[in-house]
Parts: sequence; C-alpha cells; structure tokens
Amino acid sequence: MNLTVISLAFLRRRRLSGLLSVCLLGFGLGTIDAVLLFSHQLRDGLERNIGGIDLVVGAKGSPLQLILSSIFHADTPTGNIPLDEARKIASRRGIHQAIPVALGDSYESHRIVGTQRSYADLYDASLSEGRWWSSPLEVVIGDEASRETGLSLGDTFASIHGYEPDGHHHEERMRVVGVMNRSGAVLDRLILTSVETVWQVHGIHAKGDEHDEERRGHEGHGHEEHGHEERSGHEERRGHEGHGHEEH
Repeated sequence: MNLTVISLAFLRRRRLSGLLSVCLLGFGLGTIDAVLLFSHQLRDGLERNIGGIDLVVGAKGSPLQLILSSIFHADTPTGNIPLDEARKIASRRGIHQAIPVALGDSYESHRIVGTQRSYADLYDASLSEGRWWSSPLEVVIGDEASRETGLSLGDTFASIHGYEPDGHHHEERMRVVGVMNRSGAVLDRLILTSVETVWQVHGIHAKGDEHDEERRGHEGHGHEEHGHEERSGHEERRGHEGHGHEEH
C-alpha cells in the first residue's frame, strides 16, 4: 500500500483527529503568512518614515528615544542644543543642506513640527488643497491629522504645549493654509509650520539671537547624505531640540 492509501484509510477511521490535524496545519500556515506580511509592511513603513535619513544629531540622551521622537514622532524629545551649535554642525564640510525641526507642541494629540519646506520634500509630500506656509502662524496639516481633528482649509486653532490633552494652550492661533495628500508616512499625522511659528508662540522674538539655548520639548534635525545623494542637517533655536540625519 502506498502512502496516499494509508493516509486516506487513517482519516476515514480517525475523522475527528484527522480534521483537527488539517485545521492545525491550516492555522499554522496562515499564521506564518500573516507574520511574513506584517514584517513586510512594517519594513516598508519604516523605510518610508526614515525618508533616506541616516544620522540624527541631538542632545545627549537615549539614542533610541532620539530616533523615535525625531523621525517617527513617537516619543518625548530628548533635550535641547544651542542654536549656534546646531549651525556649526550644519556648516561642516560635506553637509549640503540644513533642515531645522522644532518639536514640543501639539493639537489634539497630533504633533506640530516647526521646519522648512525641504522637510516635506524628504517624503515627496504634495498638497490636496491650499498652499505651503509662507508666514508665521500658518500651518499645513497631514491627511490623517485633518480627518481626526476636523481641521480644514482656513480653520484656526490654538496649539498645546507638550503632548498631553490638558497641557497649556498658547495664546496665538494658527491658521490652516494647506492640506497634504495621504503619503503613507509619518507626515500624515503631523501639522507642519515654520520654525518661526514655534519661536513666536514661545515668546522667542530675536531671530538672529544665536546664543539662546533651546527650551525643553523641541528638537532640530540634520540630514547628511554621501556620494551623489544630498546631505542635510537640522538645527534648532531655543525651545527646540537639535537633530542631525545623515544619508549615505
């Protein structure tokens, strides 16, 4: 008797145990497929959010916390660096572009990021309506943030210091001038504006005052690329943390 005949005879005589074996086999194969699919989606998501960033320069502290807070916007910022130090890093040989990033404020659990248009360009961001900010207190909001907060073009709101719902509300009101298309990256959850906006709501008026140190709860990023790729760096002013991202 061959193996097939023996197997069929076994299944006929032990139908319940045979059915259970088949179900367990199917469950096992399904679990393996689900894990592989999840792993693939997670890897794709991480690659989209990294956006070609290879190095993050920030205040001394936990490297993991620095990465999570500055790239994935999923943790509390690690600390602050002086603006003049950030500028020194950005001016080093081999760094082609410096991109400031100011963190620490939010609106309805969505983080507000003070930066430049070049930050959105890292993720090939585009607008579904409106325009990019051109003046302080103007913001561009991500697709997911727009849907969850109910903010749309022309709406105004007051930001919260920190990431807790019961945090201190700033007096200055920001106005939505643009809404980004869905990108599948971290930008979907963010509210972007200029660094000057973050300075203004925190009472930092002297734009050229380089000796000011940054306040707690804000960050700056730097992106640096090698070879034919661009290099970029982030710098912050008081009230912001400093980061540097290096791309290879």
